[in-house]
Amino acid sequence: MPHLALSLLGPFQLTLDRTPVTAITSPRIQALLAYLAAEGDHPHARADLAELLWPGRPPGTARQNLRQALSRLQRAIPHGPDAPPFLHVHRQQVQFNPASDHSLDLAAFLQALERCREHRHARPESCRRCARRLEAAVDLVRGDFLQGLSVDSLPFQEWVLLKREWLRQELFQALDLLARHHLERGELPAVQRFAQRQIQLDPLREEATALAMRALAQSQRRDDALALYARLARALETELDLAPSAPLQALAQAIRQGLE
Repeated sequence: MPHLALSLLGPFQLTLDRTPVTAITSPRIQALLAYLAAEGDHPHARADLAELLWPGRPPGTARQNLRQALSRLQRAIPHGPDAPPFLHVHRQQVQFNPASDHSLDLAAFLQALERCREHRHARPESCRRCARRLEAAVDLVRGDFLQGLSVDSLPFQEWVLLKREWLRQELFQALDLLARHHLERGELPAVQRFAQRQIQLDPLREEATALAMRALAQSQRRDDALALYARLARALETELDLAPSAPLQALAQAIRQGLE
């Protein structure tokens, strides 16, 4: 039974039994599969898919393009004679088959976050089990959602941008919780790793800068902590004409005085 692995948290990647699927080079067909997989909890009308990926085209042309794309997609990812298909393709609707033998990094990432939210604990940052789940989840993220996939379709690009921003916020929350978890345990290199990853995504993120500064100061690297603060202060002034928040300024002062 062939196993399909689809990765959307970064550049589009598709393998079948660990072998890259090279037959799908068209960005629009990749976009079609990505959309069906990411929105796989319900069927999609063919007319809606045609409008999503071929907006502004005559309806007949868009539907014909969709038929051809689905045909190429089905040929590229055969499911085997005794296995459930990866796609349910019907006359009026299309759906990614959740019962097929597949893995989807997006689903695994969101499931890990949801399990941590549902897990009963007094303080999330103190839960080692949730930290392990979140570490596995953030390791799935190779970049922005569908990074580098460009399709000449405003509706599809709007969907990508909305999904991308939502996932970035979910990633920020997971990284922040992980940094706080390791700070509480005194695991300072891990604090640095998860805080710096946030800073790489958003250099103006004060919460992550504060966590990184604390970890550096507690590692007897006060000069590095203050250099990180100075870098943020310059960026805030240059880009937003703002100063660091009062709590961050107080943290920097405490580090200068050796109190942190």
